[in-house]
Amino acid sequence: MPRSRSIARAKAEPAVSRADVSRADVSNHPPPLKNDGATSDPAPQRYRFTPPTLDPATPARAASTILLASLGDAVRATVEQIVRGDEPEAVHDLRLALRRTRCLLGPLRGVFTRTEAARLRTGLRWLGELSGPPRDLELLVERLEATREELPEPDREAIAVLLSMVCRDRDQARRALLKGLASARYGRLGDAWARLASSFLRPSRENGSTRLPRQRPAAPAADQPIATVAAEAIVRAWRRLLRHGKKLSDSSAAEDFHEVRIDGKKLRYLLELFRSVYPAVDLAPTIENLKSLQNCLGDFNDAQVQEELLREMAPRLATADGATAESLLLVGRLIERSHRARRSARRRFEDRFSTLAAKDNRRRIRSLAGH
Repeated sequence: MPRSRSIARAKAEPAVSRADVSRADVSNHPPPLKNDGATSDPAPQRYRFTPPTLDPATPARAASTILLASLGDAVRATVEQIVRGDEPEAVHDLRLALRRTRCLLGPLRGVFTRTEAARLRTGLRWLGELSGPPRDLELLVERLEATREELPEPDREAIAVLLSMVCRDRDQARRALLKGLASARYGRLGDAWARLASSFLRPSRENGSTRLPRQRPAAPAADQPIATVAAEAIVRAWRRLLRHGKKLSDSSAAEDFHEVRIDGKKLRYLLELFRSVYPAVDLAPTIENLKSLQNCLGDFNDAQVQEELLREMAPRLATADGATAESLLLVGRLIERSHRARRSARRRFEDRFSTLAAKDNRRRIRSLAGH
């Protein structure tokens, strides 16, 4: 992948109405994930995605394709930073953009056909799986480096062997990600993304006039107002989160906590993507409560993943050059620390979930249905 690939900066756009959609010209926007030929900034800062502002009456398909194009810019920007290796949070930001995009393909029912959504969803799943290990191992490296600073000198030598092993695994996972980003499969993902992102915006002309393209019957919600379609998706996601969250207890399996974590992410991304559609509803407190819950469940998940990684590495460490008995004992202590972190996150969950499920947030979610 050329290092001169440009970074498209997504900015908040003015509200988009039905009339604006009919005049839209996608030739003014670079295709998602594609190179537009400009020169990259010498030292780009972390990319900050800002959802475009949408008019509540915009047809759901039009609004979704506008968001798809904007999210495509986000993926393109973060991939550029990953290739350059100059932004440590770029892989995390890439994964955020992928998750937000999946929220447009699944929870918004009837906006895209199953075939359309499946083509893009397959590529998103592949790229999500490819970018997961580099992120997980980077977090483990950060944790081990922070732990090293807290240890006495003899233990620092013991952790050095483990840290070296994790760094090698992380670098290998990074190389696999870069190989994937330079592959024909990534190019096909970009092509599928661009086709779907422009499937509503491109105007059709008859007798010199511009009109909205005809919608396929297979996408029944495509022409409904985005305020209606998004509210239905948000309410469904809210009810799912409450239903699963209420079942959790100290004895629940880690997989159950992970499921609630995913539910919370989907709801938060929907609220953030479509927040501008409901200007009369103050969704900020609900989003902050969701972030707090996600931080708790994120700590739980990170500790779980790191514990599993450490358990997998222990047998390899036993035969590694320079490994000592102290190195193996240190791994055991780190596993126990991860286990304590999971227990702590479990204890915090109930308070944060109760805050999210409180009456004020219920009222805000219900009020969206009236728009």
